[in-house]
Amino acid sequence: MRHAQEPPASAGAVPPLLELVATRLAPHLPGLLEQDKAWPTYLPDDVKEVVLRCAARARVLTDGVLAQFSGPDLVTVDLALAGDISVVGLRGLINPRKRGRPTVGFAGRPDAPDDWEALAEAKPRLPPPPSCGRVTTLVVDACFRLDGVLFAHLVGQGLPALRHLSIAACFENHDGPEAVRLLSEAVPTLVSLDVSLCPWMTSAVLRAVQWQQLAWPRLERITARECRALHPDAARDALGSRARWIELVL
Repeated sequence: MRHAQEPPASAGAVPPLLELVATRLAPHLPGLLEQDKAWPTYLPDDVKEVVLRCAARARVLTDGVLAQFSGPDLVTVDLALAGDISVVGLRGLINPRKRGRPTVGFAGRPDAPDDWEALAEAKPRLPPPPSCGRVTTLVVDACFRLDGVLFAHLVGQGLPALRHLSIAACFENHDGPEAVRLLSEAVPTLVSLDVSLCPWMTSAVLRAVQWQQLAWPRLERITARECRALHPDAARDALGSRARWIELVL
């Protein structure tokens, strides 16, 4: 399956040894997590990216696993073929920040211990998983359980730096069109969008985007391969004047 997004220019190739280890590790991920649920949190974020991608291809990712791979320095999150994940699990990974509630540990608690002995006996409140606000590339191809509307709200809330999004073979006829409209309003940073293999993708879906109000002002490419209901001429007409600036790959 082709992806519309391109990796960031600063991203280097994955070392062959790391790719090999992650590929061999991925099928055993559920068993390893049963032994120690916390071990993924100790991995560097660039290693988490590789393990997540390989685990998705091995079809062993579940909602309960994703939160363990959250990290503040994740840049590329590729979950293609992880058909068992839903928006619930994705929220655990992205962990969007809630405004006005930044407390961590004992800070601000009325029952905060006031001496070292009490501190040693107390059980501190663990900080939440880090937010993934630096993610620039998200791939969820063939993640069939994702609800399009909830997904759009989550991405708009939790991924302020997102530039490349691939939702190929995602969503249903009843929520796919609305997901695109919501994403156009919630993710102004988007540069490329892949909606390949989405039977609900039509020129009417493109017309629903407020192009004249500068929806997706940075968008440069829409990839919609194998979208048989989307005719090239109608798609360009739907883009209006923006057709000169947005490349359509059909």
